[in-house]
Amino acid sequence: MTFSEGNTFNELQLNSRAQVVVLDSNTRRQLFPNKAKVVGEVILVGNMPATVIGVADEKQSMFGSSKILRVWLPYTTMAGRVMGQSWLNSITVRVHEGYDSETAEKQLLRLLELRHGKKDVFTWNMDSILKTAERTTHTLQLFLTLVAVIALVVGGIGVMNIMLVSVTERTREIGIRMAVGARASDVLQQFLIEAVLVCLVGGALGSRYR
Repeated sequence: MTFSEGNTFNELQLNSRAQVVVLDSNTRRQLFPNKAKVVGEVILVGNMPATVIGVADEKQSMFGSSKILRVWLPYTTMAGRVMGQSWLNSITVRVHEGYDSETAEKQLLRLLELRHGKKDVFTWNMDSILKTAERTTHTLQLFLTLVAVIALVVGGIGVMNIMLVSVTERTREIGIRMAVGARASDVLQQFLIEAVLVCLVGGALGSRYR
């Protein structure tokens, strides 16, 4: 996380359950549209006043810019002052780039089980979900490619049969053209042009009325 103003929480603020808060850029624009600097300003989080100590740069997601207002509090402050409890309902863990998320998940589960004396947590690995989605997308792309190839082959066979019937029925015309000086390449060019026109017209009509 990078900051355009201020910084994140320090150890003293975490240990003392300090009433401090970090905003994202979108929240800063919404709450303080005319302020040049917002570090030191006070906002209400629920009924608790909290001093702004930093503004995090907004990250673009795959779906574009988010309109959600995001604020971050020290987890000790959130649990003790806002929720009135000494435990956490959930935590979010981000691993370093290139580190295997499944390995990190196993290590985290082992650590929590050792500390709690039993397995009383569950994890939700977003990386596994993304990999599953990527595999599904890849399979779908292969399926659509196969359908497109089959459609092209069937369409090509159809055009081939039409042109074969056309040549068979127009042997008299071909003979007359050859007799008056047309070359075999001229006749071939004529039928190729007709085949291309049939494909273009068929494709245009198919895309228009699909």
